[in-house]
Amino acid sequence: MADPVASPLSGAEGHDSKANQRVTAVMLLGGLRRSALEIAVGVRPTCLPLDAQTSLFAAWAGLLARAGCSELRVVTSGQPGDEDVVNEIAACRVRYPNVSILRTVEGSSHRGTGGLLRDAIVDLGLQDWILFVEPHCVPPTTLNPLVEARVRGPMAVGVASGDAPAGAYLIRAELLDHAPRIGYHDFKEQFIPLQVTRGVRIEPVQLAAPGIRVHDLRAYLAGVRWWGELGGPRVHAAAQVHPSAQVTGDSIVAADAHVGAGAIVHDSVILSNAAIGERAIVARSVVPRGLRVAPRSLVVDRIVDEESSDAADEVVALGTGLAGGRAR
Repeated sequence: MADPVASPLSGAEGHDSKANQRVTAVMLLGGLRRSALEIAVGVRPTCLPLDAQTSLFAAWAGLLARAGCSELRVVTSGQPGDEDVVNEIAACRVRYPNVSILRTVEGSSHRGTGGLLRDAIVDLGLQDWILFVEPHCVPPTTLNPLVEARVRGPMAVGVASGDAPAGAYLIRAELLDHAPRIGYHDFKEQFIPLQVTRGVRIEPVQLAAPGIRVHDLRAYLAGVRWWGELGGPRVHAAAQVHPSAQVTGDSIVAADAHVGAGAIVHDSVILSNAAIGERAIVARSVVPRGLRVAPRSLVVDRIVDEESSDAADEVVALGTGLAGGRAR
């Protein structure tokens, strides 16, 4: 980084110049450990859907675009699961053409979130602004209040209902220059306390967000429920739902998923290429990609796994008169 700037203790001075400075968004995807949810579902939580057409990643990308970010830098681990992220990036480049989305692979898995964040923006000027988001969190309805906080101080933290972190942080780039160039440096446990000891003003900004971190089945389904503002099922137009099937509550049926005759899907997520057999009941559950719930079976409060799936059997017979995107 270059270009000296005013002390990080400075607050509202220079409103006009700050308002015109660019905001670069950063997402860190990966880490040393895969979550239990990722292992069970076979998909990174960031790539799970919040509705029939929008994943957590895409939801964040849309918010960043509407908040005026011209660039999103995505840092991945280079581990299995990156292919889903690559697909999400490709889709979002088409969906949000005004945002340049760049992907890099982290150079060291032992840098910590603070170190990786510093490495991701080392080419930017010290007076630039960074919008660091945690894409495994269910996003707020808007990021504008956080972006607008840059006229009041060098760092702001998005706060959700109940004072929980909202998964979004606005940081002037000069602060990240104090993170070490080598070694492990965590964002929450080391970087934020470092700024407090330096006397940096960190402003909390209330955001309309649930403060949900998608780390297990219950949290994920709660995020799906919160994201569906009007409630009700969300069925992709390319899904195949039998006219006699019932898809109710805050359910998602993804593209190329199949729901058989007389089946009931309630408050559940059926991922792409999954199938629900005839007269099966699925409630408060997730059916991963390519797996199948056997006909007349009951699945409640669980993630279907390969052992319980009869995906090797013949694909569920849906009959005639398939209704793509139909919900009852």
